[in-house]
Amino acid sequence: MDSRRGASKPSFADIVAAERARPAADPQDGRARNRVTAHQLWDDSGRRWSQPAEITPADADRLIADDTVRLGLCRPGDRRLEWFTTDERKTAWRRFRPRLQEFGAGIPPGGGIGYVPQLWTRADGSRLLLLQVLC
Repeated sequence: MDSRRGASKPSFADIVAAERARPAADPQDGRARNRVTAHQLWDDSGRRWSQPAEITPADADRLIADDTVRLGLCRPGDRRLEWFTTDERKTAWRRFRPRLQEFGAGIPPGGGIGYVPQLWTRADGSRLLLLQVLC
């Protein structure tokens, strides 16, 4: 016996409305996870981000204040990324912020580790703040 008997099927208009409500998928989504190249980044969910832009530390301060912006870290020679949860963001930011510098500034004064902020985006307007480690 068919258990669906008596259940109404969605109308064509309902199907179309549901499809239009889904976020636009990037055909490159799912091709990789937790990887970065010069022009593309895949997060830990497999979503592709593009158009990296070097930003100033002041721009990074404004982005980190927005809870919808993800925070990630990329170390040299390691294409895998480290992600910070909402709970970890504030602690991580206090650690990274004093060492933020502009792209092209070179190795931080006095040596040590510096971080260059980058803004990555998706077609739907989502934003991601990635810190590239300089040593």
